Amino acid sequence: MQHDFYPVDLLDMNGDIVGTKVRKDINKLVDIFHTVHIILITPKGEVVMSVIPVREDLPNVYGGKMGTTVATIRRHEESDDHAADRAVSRELFIDHMPLKKLDTCFYSQMPPKPAALFSIYYGVSEAPESYSLLDIDGLIVMTPGEIDRMIEQEPETVAYSFLQIWKDYRGKLPL
Repeated sequence: MQHDFYPVDLLDMNGDIVGTKVRKDINKLVDIFHTVHIILITPKGEVVMSVIPVREDLPNVYGGKMGTTVATIRRHEESDDHAADRAVSRELFIDHMPLKKLDTCFYSQMPPKPAALFSIYYGVSEAPESYSLLDIDGLIVMTPGEIDRMIEQEPETVAYSFLQIWKDYRGKLPL
């Protein structure tokens, strides 16, 4: 079964499951769903940022902006850990990477979306030399200071989802 035909849980403004929808039918500007974000940290404490692709088949809200290394929509009855492992394997071509879960949190404001439920993970590894060109336009290794300057000087180049994660979890990353 193709990944765009899997059912996805739909959430209400409290983060409770209220239904399901097939992945390809999700409207990322209207529907509330559970997204799993993984941040890759190099052994030197740098962050591997992803350039989010602009897609016609499964449009991305933050296409063309910088974001977490990988992100995926959690499937119906899938665990957060399984979704994180699936995303790292399918998008970064890294199997069995040890990941540390930082948190699961509900954001009642996630412009331009109404809200979002995030599970946030990190893993330590060098940036992969190859990755899914369908899911990632490019990977850019940045120091925490470079990210802070980018957010301060060019906040429009960064996905709002990353801005929230960076603000709330930067201090918990091994930087």
